[in-house]
Amino acid sequence: MKKIILFILIGLFMAHFIEAQQCIVEKIAESKGHDTTPDCAFVDFISTAKLRIRENAGTKINDLGAVDGKNHYRAECYVPDGDKQVFFISAEGGTETKLTVYLEPKDYHQYEVNVSKIASIEWEQDKRIVVPKENTAGVYISCKSDQLIIKCETGTVALTPELKNDWYVYETLFDLSSQEQKDTEHVISLSVGGNVFLPYTIGQLGVKEGRSFIVLIMESCYEQNINHANESFRKGIYTESYSAYQKAFECGDKPAETTTDETKMKNMLVLAKASEQARKLFDDAEKMKAQSQWKECLELYQEAYKIRLGILKMNPTDEYCLQYQKIYEDLKQNLPRRISGKVVNNIRMDVNGNNFPIPDLYIIAKVYKKLKNDGSFDDEVKDGNISLGQTDAKGEFQIFLPKDAPGLYHSIVFCEDKYFKGKKNQVEYKPTTADIQDGLIIRITPQNINRQ
Repeated sequence: MKKIILFILIGLFMAHFIEAQQCIVEKIAESKGHDTTPDCAFVDFISTAKLRIRENAGTKINDLGAVDGKNHYRAECYVPDGDKQVFFISAEGGTETKLTVYLEPKDYHQYEVNVSKIASIEWEQDKRIVVPKENTAGVYISCKSDQLIIKCETGTVALTPELKNDWYVYETLFDLSSQEQKDTEHVISLSVGGNVFLPYTIGQLGVKEGRSFIVLIMESCYEQNINHANESFRKGIYTESYSAYQKAFECGDKPAETTTDETKMKNMLVLAKASEQARKLFDDAEKMKAQSQWKECLELYQEAYKIRLGILKMNPTDEYCLQYQKIYEDLKQNLPRRISGKVVNNIRMDVNGNNFPIPDLYIIAKVYKKLKNDGSFDDEVKDGNISLGQTDAKGEFQIFLPKDAPGLYHSIVFCEDKYFKGKKNQVEYKPTTADIQDGLIIRITPQNINRQ
């Protein structure tokens, strides 16, 4: 029973939390004889975050607005004989940081306030990890943000995190090949944005021991929506991304400079329309395929494919596009070959030396069971002929021929009689295996065919 209680206590203490939104206040300027109201001094605070500031004696804090993407606040302190002022500074939802300032009349102090975005660090005590490398231990930190920065003097931090199930996993490895390293109390420092690093004690690590931590980030209203927009963009959900951008611009903590995010929001509309168009084209192609309307089917597939290529250039992680590009590549293996060209009389020519076209020729596919070593066909399939169409008045044609497969090899026959009752002007042509074969010139003389 004592062991059970001990384990429970260990679990409670191992799940260590850092106070939300810690502020680091640093003086960046100080001067005397400032041109201000007599008997008064100025104290300015500058931060990229929205701050809440109160002074112990009730001095009013004025919000001066944003300049160059930073929020400016000013306290005009009445100190005729010199006095100390006590300020309590916090970010929204965070804990207060106390700052004591000693002021004389016409003093001017300026402080920069950086706010940690790390809300908590928690060790996943039930998640057991074994590091496969000899004499090595590892710490694995999961975070929703890819902006986490890790510093560790005793370990090696991986350059880039690995994305797993929408979590970025950061790896830090420790070489424990010496006894000194095994006895070391390891410490890592964490930051988001690189302005405020928070230390976290790991302690001693055993050989092949792996520890897993979760770092939660405190996000402002604007950051939360922008991150949601970015995540939706990565998945290819552009309408949701656009809505998240709209919500972000409605937040009270919106930064002064939002040009980049505004451009991204406009791009979401473009991508949403393109994605919807690609979906519709693909669905229409599927309908044409079911009706064996191959010309329309292939054109629709190809148009959808080109649109998705454009989307992937803007967003290589678009899950819809990646999925359907793979589907299309698989479909192409079974879609018919497109073959087009013109049939002409190889003997008769007009006054300009151009061969006369041969209109209204029947085009029929023959099917064979075998392909000889010399490339010719053998063992024709009985009743396996496929009607493909006719040449038009200009002798031109466009047909869709099934692809060859073991036991099913195809040739094209041009003839005057669709029932093959005579050999007159009947010519057989063996196509290539290419998906698209355009611009063929079929020259017909008795029992002869050439291709240019």
